[in-house]
Order: sequence, then structure tokens, then C-alpha cells
Amino acid sequence: MGGGSAAATLAAAAVAEDLGTLTRMLSARATNGDAQDPRYQATTFEAMCAAAAAGRADSLGLLLQCGVAVHGRDGGGATALMHAASYGHLECMRRLLIADADPNAAVPGTGMTAYHAACLHDQPRAATALLCAGADSEARAGKHISMTGLEMAESRGAQATAERVLALLRRRGKLQAAAQLLDAATVGDLPTLEHMLWTGAWRTLEGGRYELRDTRLTLDAIRVAFHAAARACQPHCLPVLLDSLGGMMDRAGGYPPPREGWMSQGVDLAAEDGQTALMLACAGGGPDDDVERVEAVEWLLARGADANAADSAGLTSLHRACLTGHESAAWAVLRGGAAYETLTAEGEDCVALAVRGGFREMAAVRPLAGCATPAALDLNSGSACCRSSPGHSRVCAPFWVAVGLNRLSLP
Repeated sequence: MGGGSAAATLAAAAVAEDLGTLTRMLSARATNGDAQDPRYQATTFEAMCAAAAAGRADSLGLLLQCGVAVHGRDGGGATALMHAASYGHLECMRRLLIADADPNAAVPGTGMTAYHAACLHDQPRAATALLCAGADSEARAGKHISMTGLEMAESRGAQATAERVLALLRRRGKLQAAAQLLDAATVGDLPTLEHMLWTGAWRTLEGGRYELRDTRLTLDAIRVAFHAAARACQPHCLPVLLDSLGGMMDRAGGYPPPREGWMSQGVDLAAEDGQTALMLACAGGGPDDDVERVEAVEWLLARGADANAADSAGLTSLHRACLTGHESAAWAVLRGGAAYETLTAEGEDCVALAVRGGFREMAAVRPLAGCATPAALDLNSGSACCRSSPGHSRVCAPFWVAVGLNRLSLP
């Protein structure tokens, strides 16, 4: 049997938890004296990674018992522990850690560890288990943007993981500078933010430049906290964070000049998935945060946030407001210049997004069928007059037209 076929068969047996086949294949290879063959080691480790990713603890235990190296790496440099952590398979993680798997082993070139993998894929129990096993909560990873696991979770919207990790670090008294900043931004602790970023936090360098005294507070740490405050609808925390973000960008150089003073610099800095603070504010908060949400949206727009910026999925701030049923936030971004006719990368408009989000009762923004483009929009009264297209008369109707036009009342 060829090497590729043997590897595939062994991995399939591990995933199916076919322990009989797995035992026979491992015994046969060991009898043939292949145990020290690098190709054999790669084949068996591939099976271990497959078992870890699929949560097959018994297959994993058998492979470990047969001497498969727990410290091995797959073709991308990942360990079996990283695969198990990515999917939150706690029993597989327990067996690997008992076998002396290193929770701080990192992928070459990116620094990604099992803890980062758990945070990135929103696996809260896996992330906290790894911290208890000795994972470094302050280790940074990423190809283009260097972040801690907590910052990754917050940046990717993995709220369950971010909250659980924060709670554990807080209980242990191990909230480092970046984690303290994120915690304060999330809960709206303005005095802590001001202490960390304003009150004596900066020092002047030669040439009139400046830097934060606490060098652990990086540009990325402040951006993540800024986004967290927007997502949590904490408008009173946004000024100090954006102010400091602009200062860090000015120190780093290489960024375009601010549009309206340095306070606006960084307002459109995006996370890895392309989401900006404005998008997060439109979709964030809870059902009782409508006033704070609108206040945050309007403040960001006043600082020059781009109402029509799109993330990696083609979703704009207006799209996200419709998808989450936040009508007041949608009106706020419309007043700020959002284009309601923009489609997502999947070709969905605001109507489709409102339906997909389960908000069929929420009106969605679009021109009426038969109308070319709005001739005039009165965003304060919420009405639109549309020019007629050939064969249709001029009509005026509510600007927020219910799904299926079931609220439409022509004059």
C-alpha cells in the first residue's frame, strides 16, 4: 500500500474510531521496523491530528500508547493540541496535556498557540483549560496583526470566550495591561481608561513626539479595546480610546493624515475580518441599549467614520443594523450618508438581511418596485418620494417599507 493510501487509511480509521484497524496497522508498521522512519512518523501524526480535530479520544489514546510523538507538527506547523483546542474537544486536550503536550508550542512564523486557536474559534472552555494548564495569556500571534488570545476573541466577536477568559484572569489577579484595558472598555469603566491612557500616561520624546509610558499597550491592544467599547455600546468610553489610538498611529507613522484633526485618526481601523467600530456599534449591545447604541453610532459618524465601508463579507454598517434588528441605528447611519441600495457579497439587500436575522416585522430600506431612484429623502420624517419609471406613476410611501410591502399605503 502506498504511503499516501496508508496515511489516508490510518487517518480514516482514527476518525471512525475503528480501534481494531488502527491497532493492526500500527502493529504491522512497528513489526516492519518503520517506527523510526520519518514518513511513518508523519503518517501516524497525521492520524493523531485527525483524531484530535474530530474529538476521537480513544483513537488519540491508542496512538499515544503506541508511541506517536505528542510534540509532532503537521504540514502547517500545528500540533495535535492546537487541532483539539480549535474544536473544543476537552477530553482529547486532557489526554494530550497528560502526555506532556506543550500548551505554549507555537506555529513558526505566526506564533499561534493552542490557546490562540481556542480563542480564535470561540471555544471558551478550551481557552480557560489551557490557561489553567500553563498557557501564556500575554503571548502574541498573527501574521499581519499581533494580538493576544483575548484580543483575538474580542476582535472576532467571540464574546463567550472573551468573557470567560477575562473572568478567569480577573479572579487570578493576572489582568495585564492590555487585558485591563479591554475589560474597562467592555464594562464602561471610564476612570480606569482615563488612568491608563490619559492621566500621566504619555511621555514626550525628542522632536515633539510622544509614546505611552506602558509599552505593553500596543496599537493593536488599543484598537481592540476601542472596538470592544463600540460593540458594548459604551459611547462615553470612545473619546479616550480614539484619542489614544490616534496618538499611537501618529507615533507609528505611515498612516494618512486625519481628516478632522488627530482625534479622527483610526476611527475606521478594521479588524482582520474588516469590521470597523461603526459596524460593531450598529450590531452590538443588548435589547435595552438602543439609546447608547445610537449615541455611539452618531459619535463615530461625527468623527468621520465611513458609513459605507464594508467588511470581508461585503456587509456595511447599515446591513449589520438590519441583520440585528436595530432600526434606530439603521436610521442613524442613513442620516450619516449610508447607501441603502448597496448589496452584500452574496447579493443580499437590507430586506433580505432583516428576514435572515429573524426580523420580518422590521421594515427594510429599499426603493419601491417600479421606482427608479429616490428623488428626495426626508430622513427625519421617514418618507421617500420616488421618481416613476416608464409605465408607472410617481408614488410616495414610507421610507421604511415592510417586508413584502405589507405596510405600504399609497396616497
